[in-house]
Amino acid sequence: MIKCYKGDISNQHKNFFKTYGIIGFIVCIMIVSPFLPVPLGMPDQGVTTLAILSLGIVLWLTKIIHPAVTSILIIVLFSLFKILTFGEAASGLGSEIVWLVIIMLSMGIAVEKTGLGRRVTFYLLKQSKGYSNRTSFLMMCIAFLLTFFIPSGMARLTVLLPVSTGLIGALKKEEDANFNKIIILTITYVPWICTILLMTGSNGAIYASGLFERMVDYQWSYLHWMILMLPIIIVTLIGLWLILTLLFPPKQKRIKQVQSFFEESYSKLGRMKMGEKKLVMLYLLLILLWMTKEFHGMSIAMSACLTGVFIFVPGINLLNWTEAMHRIDWGIPLLFAAGLSIASALEKSGVIVWLSDVAALFLIDLSAFSLAMTIMFLFVVIRIGFTHFAAMIASLLPVALTFAIATQYNPVWVGMISVVASSMAYIFPTQSISNMATFVLGYYTTKDMIKAGSLLTGFMMIVTVLFAYFYWPLIGVPIK
Repeated sequence: MIKCYKGDISNQHKNFFKTYGIIGFIVCIMIVSPFLPVPLGMPDQGVTTLAILSLGIVLWLTKIIHPAVTSILIIVLFSLFKILTFGEAASGLGSEIVWLVIIMLSMGIAVEKTGLGRRVTFYLLKQSKGYSNRTSFLMMCIAFLLTFFIPSGMARLTVLLPVSTGLIGALKKEEDANFNKIIILTITYVPWICTILLMTGSNGAIYASGLFERMVDYQWSYLHWMILMLPIIIVTLIGLWLILTLLFPPKQKRIKQVQSFFEESYSKLGRMKMGEKKLVMLYLLLILLWMTKEFHGMSIAMSACLTGVFIFVPGINLLNWTEAMHRIDWGIPLLFAAGLSIASALEKSGVIVWLSDVAALFLIDLSAFSLAMTIMFLFVVIRIGFTHFAAMIASLLPVALTFAIATQYNPVWVGMISVVASSMAYIFPTQSISNMATFVLGYYTTKDMIKAGSLLTGFMMIVTVLFAYFYWPLIGVPIK
């Protein structure tokens, strides 16, 4: 016992020194970078820019300090080393993307507060009639629909988790371990699969849409993004349902207690309250504004702010600002600002031009299929180390777009493949907060997740590449 304990401490010390050693090495390079010889063709500030980017990636990966603090540090370092002025480095905080995030998070909180999410959930689950496979399929449909109302995978999980655990608790007399696994893995995976369904489906997607506009001057519309991603998501969800039902076949086709639980839970909610009706009307108005952007000219963020402000207005009053202020993660705007600062620094320092020339040497001769599969594989592997989708996008999407600019391929096409790959965190419990939140409940094992997640990841990679190759060019996103 003592020997094992000492070994654990020894491993902790090794990991500690290894991590801090890497950080120390990067910091040293960053400090002396102004005096180092630069590679052929790289601008004078290129090494410093890449060192700051590398430091940010390591700190976001290891979480030695809070991601928000890392974001502030990156902004300050770009200014300190005179790559950007402080005003330029911090300008991302004034981006309309930040306003969009704040409003969408506030409206998501209102969905939870009014109970609208639970009402939609139990109403649809009643339609299962107690059939096990139908219940899991409807659970997927609910998580899919919640994407239109709640712009956060973790927030969608928060709505679905008590429903799922309550259902499992009601089935103690007829407990089915496989059914439990399917339900819990469904609510673990589907909210995150759907993060890329809409450009407002997650903080990472919102940030990505802004980065496309900033780096390659391409502006996404709400409808165009959804049309692009919808087939991939639908096929992936069907594939997930088949994977889970084949890996963990329920012992019983129909469980009476399931239907009883749904009907009783829905009945307890009573009639639809005025607050829920008001919120539904606001969401319908918002989606209508987004889908008719070409007619009225308001941006996605402006439409959201115009609509979202009404949740705080007396008479509607679905949420008070103090409550929203305490529940919003204010580190997210800082993360976005740091990501936009990275994009500006890569451009202003000349690293984009240099990396483009380097990329041309290696990528120019790759076929579209080979390029897509290479990007998917690399991003999926790198995603194993990130627990935050937005941090992954902020760190690596600028690099992917930079490389794409140097090739014969459309940067938007390459970038959207990178966005999909960045969202894939399905293999290990440590890959995302939602994975960890459901893993600790004990309904599935690490082995269960590795089996299901590996099949899901491989399936989604293939589906994405096929749609990117054959479908995306038909709707305005050509390969070249």
